[in-house]
Amino acid sequence: GYYGARPAYRQQGGAFYIFYLEEEQHWIESKYFYGSSLLSKLVNEMDGYCLDDHNNWSFYNGSDLMYSEVLTSNCSKIEEVCCKEISISSANSEVKTGNQSFYHEHPKESLGIYKSI
Repeated sequence: GYYGARPAYRQQGGAFYIFYLEEEQHWIESKYFYGSSLLSKLVNEMDGYCLDDHNNWSFYNGSDLMYSEVLTSNCSKIEEVCCKEISISSANSEVKTGNQSFYHEHPKESLGIYKSI
């Protein structure tokens, strides 16, 4: 399905959705599909049609939204013009600084494969 005139995705084996939020003009992740950005932990501040057009991801680290160069999205399967399936991943998903993970647990749970719905 679509939301914000763009494809919407649901995480495989997880509880998250990724969709374009027109009011804020960027892609967000949320446990609550269609329009709720209250508890979003991942944000892609681009307004393109396809989520893999530009990797401009930020994640919530427990207190602030932080930009990440290593957080990427790419088509898992290419069909027609846009992705039917997309993978959100980070090379730093298991990195720790002292006893703290690079990512707070909630945005880390948002990483994974999403299928269009």
